[in-house]
Amino acid sequence: MTHTKMIGDIKNWFQKMKSVDIILPTGHFGRPHDCFFCLKSIYAEDNKIFIELVNDLTVNTDLESPLLFVFQGFMQIQFIDNCLEIYNFQSLLVQTHSGTLPYGERLDGKKIQPETHIKEYDEGMVRFIPYESPFNPNYRP
Repeated sequence: MTHTKMIGDIKNWFQKMKSVDIILPTGHFGRPHDCFFCLKSIYAEDNKIFIELVNDLTVNTDLESPLLFVFQGFMQIQFIDNCLEIYNFQSLLVQTHSGTLPYGERLDGKKIQPETHIKEYDEGMVRFIPYESPFNPNYRP
């Protein structure tokens, strides 16, 4: 599948699902089933796909805290049970701002000053789970 086709499929999925929870190769991003994000932009450059998300509580405000995923190399996507999975990438860079860190990696008891954080992965899978999903225990249809 070409990057252009992947971008179209991913963008269409995000438009339908609106708000998502994220599971990185090392576990949940943020508090499990409590941090939801919306698509801000998606594009390809060279052999990379860039996906920029924002917290769905701060979208269109000055508090917006972007979350950038940079998937590099050949990758695969699949849609299973309304979830989007991206895997078999060559590398993944996750860039966060404003003190947002992956779950379990926060500085306990210390105020985190707004700054940029970068986490790199060489393998694994990223799973985007829509808020309105049976996989989200907080969702009540």
